Amino acid sequence: MADAGGPLSSTPVPSTDKEIKSQLSEIMETLALLGKQIEKISSVENRLSDLQKSVTYVSEYFENFRKEIKEIQLDTVQLKANNDRLQDQLTVTQRELSNTQEELHDLQQYSRRNNIEIHGIPQRNGEDTNDIVVRVAAAVGVDITPSDIDISHRLPSRQNQTQQRHQTPAIIVKFVRRSVRNSIYYARKNLRGQTPNQIRVGDNNTNNIYINENLTPPMKRLFHQVNERRKQLKWRFIWTSNGKIFTRKDETSEVISVSSAKAVNRIN
Repeated sequence: MADAGGPLSSTPVPSTDKEIKSQLSEIMETLALLGKQIEKISSVENRLSDLQKSVTYVSEYFENFRKEIKEIQLDTVQLKANNDRLQDQLTVTQRELSNTQEELHDLQQYSRRNNIEIHGIPQRNGEDTNDIVVRVAAAVGVDITPSDIDISHRLPSRQNQTQQRHQTPAIIVKFVRRSVRNSIYYARKNLRGQTPNQIRVGDNNTNNIYINENLTPPMKRLFHQVNERRKQLKWRFIWTSNGKIFTRKDETSEVISVSSAKAVNRIN
């Protein structure tokens, strides 16, 4: 039995300096290892801290990006609404412009309601176009005097693009009364077979004489398109009445009114 005054620890006490140095060396190595482990742990903590900062930065970046995307989406919705509104306004404006153009064209055509064009009469120096009109009217069976004529003159000369030659300019005449104009226009078929020479408006001239309505330039272009289509389909009839264009395959077919270029291709 140990006595009451003896040591409580059972750790052996080094007895020599060599043993002390050995134990101290082991302690130092252990401390060195602990130090390295502490350094590694500190490095890991630093890396974790940097990673946490990176995560925080990325999170903040994406949050800002999400807000920007949200704002862009809101702006896009607003822009689409504005675009739709502008598109609606443009559609209304285009419709109003189209209606205005149609009204303007109708007014231009209406202003020509007393006019006709006489084609096929040779041009001569010092001619009296009023006298020619009176003679043409007589040829279709309508008696008029110069007082029935408001004004008449030759239209500007134009070149035939197909034959590369200048066509004889037509005579345009405006009558004082529409009833006189209509009487002559509706009797124009009586000119068939008659030549300028026969009605004494052209020496030895055998041109065909024909009477047209005085159409506006757009309607003249449309008439040409319809006539080309008629020729392709070998339809027989095309004519105008009160500035409107009509075509017909034959005597028994339906009469078709053509009022726009889009309607030309529907002729079949």
